[in-house]
Amino acid sequence: PWAVILKETGALAGHCGLQDLEGSDVAALTYAIGAAWRGKGYATEAARAAVHYGLETLKLPKIVAVAQLANVESLAVMKKIGMRLEGEETHYGRSVMVYAAYKAVKRP
Repeated sequence: PWAVILKETGALAGHCGLQDLEGSDVAALTYAIGAAWRGKGYATEAARAAVHYGLETLKLPKIVAVAQLANVESLAVMKKIGMRLEGEETHYGRSVMVYAAYKAVKRP
């Protein structure tokens, strides 16, 4: 993951990036923002950039993100960046909601 650094202050607000999803060959979005910086859009901005990088630069066909149903903030980030609900699965020993983003197919 990459560090999420605030331009204004240089403070480390959290991290964001891509990793392998446990038990699969699919890339997963990962992010965490410190409590002092939550609710300010940093997770959304970082997550959008990471997904764009994965789909456009790395040419990944799909990126997923997972969160427990109770983690409404993370689920909101996934929805804000345009990820679609794929269903519920078990990862990391917990029942999680799985959202996905796909590379856009350009039509001739």
